[in-house]
Amino acid sequence: MDILIKKTNIHSKKLFEEIDKNIQDIAAIMLNISKDIESVSEIISLLMIDLAESHQISQINTICNHRNNSRSDLDNGIVHIDIYYKHMNCFNTTHISYTLTEDNTWPPLF
Repeated sequence: MDILIKKTNIHSKKLFEEIDKNIQDIAAIMLNISKDIESVSEIISLLMIDLAESHQISQINTICNHRNNSRSDLDNGIVHIDIYYKHMNCFNTTHISYTLTEDNTWPPLF
């Protein structure tokens, strides 16, 4: 699986690296097991809620469903995950966008 990451307004490199590692692990495992993007979105949302409850971030929004994944992309093994959050005591919203692309291994993602 190939992963392309785009990010804006990163205010804590340490926090981003923690989130990024978890997101990549979750996405790779869940997409290979369940093929269900809503399940991936729900698990990532739970991770982000844990970070919010530990007072590291606020105003969380995780999108990994029909809003940012067309049927055509899914049929071609492409999954988009968008994560928005505010770092505590910061005015800017961080946006992390993942594009996961199925590689040429077997079995296919979808």
